[in-house]
Amino acid sequence: MAIDSGSNHGIAPGVDSFHEMFSRNVIYTMELEEDVELQRLYTWEEKQIREFFDKIDEASARPEGVYLGTLKLTTINDNPFGSGATRLSVLDGQQRMGTAQIVLAHAVDLYRNQFGDDSAATHLESTYLETRTRDGLSRKMHLTVPDDSAFANLLDDPTQTVAHEILAHASTVIREEMEARVEDKSDLEDLVDNLMRGLIMDTVQFSDAYSPYQVFSDQSRGADLSPVDTAKARVLRKAASDPDEDPQAVFQEWLKLQDVLEDLRPARAVRYVLIAAPAWGTGTKIGESDIVPTIDKLINGGLSPHGLSLYEWVVELREYVQTYSDVVKAEVGSASAEINTHLDRIFDKIGARPTAVLLTRAVLEGLSDRELERLAVDVEKLAFRRHKSEAKTPQAFQVYIDLAVNAWDEPNSVDYIHSQLQEIEPTDVEFIDKLSSNKNWNAGKETRYFLNVLEHEHYRSGSTGTWGGSRHTGSVEHIAPRKAFTVGRYQSGWEPYLNVDQDEFECVYAEMLGNVTLLEKLPNAAVQNDPWETKRTTEEYKSTQYEMTRELRGQHIDWKTNQIEDRTDDLAELAADIWSL
Repeated sequence: MAIDSGSNHGIAPGVDSFHEMFSRNVIYTMELEEDVELQRLYTWEEKQIREFFDKIDEASARPEGVYLGTLKLTTINDNPFGSGATRLSVLDGQQRMGTAQIVLAHAVDLYRNQFGDDSAATHLESTYLETRTRDGLSRKMHLTVPDDSAFANLLDDPTQTVAHEILAHASTVIREEMEARVEDKSDLEDLVDNLMRGLIMDTVQFSDAYSPYQVFSDQSRGADLSPVDTAKARVLRKAASDPDEDPQAVFQEWLKLQDVLEDLRPARAVRYVLIAAPAWGTGTKIGESDIVPTIDKLINGGLSPHGLSLYEWVVELREYVQTYSDVVKAEVGSASAEINTHLDRIFDKIGARPTAVLLTRAVLEGLSDRELERLAVDVEKLAFRRHKSEAKTPQAFQVYIDLAVNAWDEPNSVDYIHSQLQEIEPTDVEFIDKLSSNKNWNAGKETRYFLNVLEHEHYRSGSTGTWGGSRHTGSVEHIAPRKAFTVGRYQSGWEPYLNVDQDEFECVYAEMLGNVTLLEKLPNAAVQNDPWETKRTTEEYKSTQYEMTRELRGQHIDWKTNQIEDRTDDLAELAADIWSL
C-alpha cells in the first residue's frame, strides 16, 4: 500500500495481512517526527496474548481471514535510509505488530534449533524481521526507547531472559502458546501461515502532510498524544545519554508521574506545575506549546543551578503534580476537611481552574491550616464573583501566577494575597447586575452551591465556623415551575399568578434568581408543580429546614412575576455582601 497524496488527499486506506506489511521494505517505529516518540509502551499481558492466539487458530478455519481491527500509520520520511526503505510511525497497532514480531522470532528459533531447518529460519528472518537499508540490515520494527532494547534482544534470541518484566512475560506466554500447538514442523508452518496470511487488518496510512496529533484529535487516545509525551521522549533520551543518570530509574519515576496524570488533563497539570514550582518554575505564563521548550531548557543545563540531577527533578515534578492533583480534586491529605470543602467548591462547583497555580504553590509552601483556609475562602469568593460577573480570565490568571511566585517573601503572605485579590474583584454594581440579569438559574450544582452559601451566611448568619457551611444538601426548587403553562392539571392553578404569557415566562422568569429556593430532596419531588396557593401550605414548605424557604412562604401570599423580580434584586444584593473580599 503506497501513499498517493494526490488522488487520496494524502490518506491511503487498504486491507493488509502481516505478510504484506512485514514483507515490504519498511521500518516501523514509534517516532512521530525526529526525536519525538509516540511513547505508547508495550502493555499486552497474558489475556491479550492468549486471545491473539485464539485469532490465529480461528484463521485456520476461515479462508477469508480473521479481522484484527485497524492499523494507523504515518510517513515520517519517504526515504530516510536510501535503497527504497521507508520509515513509518505506528500510531495505532503497536501491540498487535510487536506481538506478531515476537511470535516470528520464536518461530525462527523453533525452525533452527528444534527442527534443524536453517533455511526456513533464515527466510522468516530476512522476509519479516529485517529490512535492507543503505547501511545494511535493520530490524523491521522498533518500539519505544524504554521497550526497544529488550524487544531487540528478544527478536535476536527469544529464549533469553530480558530485563523487562512485561516483555519477558509476554515472550514466555507466546512460547507456551506455540509449544501447545506445535508438535512437528508442519504444525509450525501452519501456525506461521495462519499468523501471516490469515489475520486481516484495515490499514490507514497518512502522508507526512498530516500531523499525527490530527489523526487522534477526535478520539480519547488523543489525550496521550500531548506535549507531555514529547517531553517524556526528551527526558528519557537525555537520561540515556548522560552517564551520571540511571535511565531505568528515570523511566520508573516517569511511569509514576503518568499514573498521577491519568485522571487529569496532562498538559494542563504539567503546565501549571512548570509555572508554579518553587525554585525551577518559570514564574511566567506559558502555553501548551511552551511545555517542551521549557522542559528542554531545564534538562539541558537548567537544573544544575538548583543542584538537581535529572532523576531528582523528575521526582520533584511527580511530587508537585501530585500536589496539584490533590488540590484540584480536593484531596489534600495534610489539610483539614474545611479546606478541602472550599477546594471542592472552587474546582467542582465554580470551575475556577486557573486558581490551581496559586493554591498548589500555597500547599507546597507549607501554609498552616488556618492560613490555607483563609486563602481558600478568599479564592472561592473571588472566583465565584468573577465567574458570575463574566470577568475575563487572563487578567486573573496572571495575578494568580504573580502571587504564586512573589507572595511568600511578604511578612504576611495571606494578607498580601488578600489585598492583591481585592484589586481584581468585580464591583458590587457589576456583580449584582450579572446575577439579576442571569436567566439560567437551573437545578444544577452551581445554583445549589449559591443557595446553600446564601442560606448559611445570611439566613443562618454563619451558623458554623466554616464560611459557606460545611455541607451543601437539598435540591433546587423552582417556585413557579419551569413548565407552569404546560403542567397539565395544574395549568389553571398557575395562570392567575403569572401575569405574562408562556413565552415570556419561560424565557425570562422561569430560571430567574428570585424564582429558586431550597427544599429537602424528597419534599422537592413531592410538591413538584403544585400551584402556589397549594405549595406554600404543604407540609414540605411548612416544615422545611431551609430558612430562606420558610421566609419565602411567610412573606408571599401571591407569587407573580413582580415578586420574582423583587426577590431577584434582594438576593443579588445579599450576594454582593457575602461574596466580598
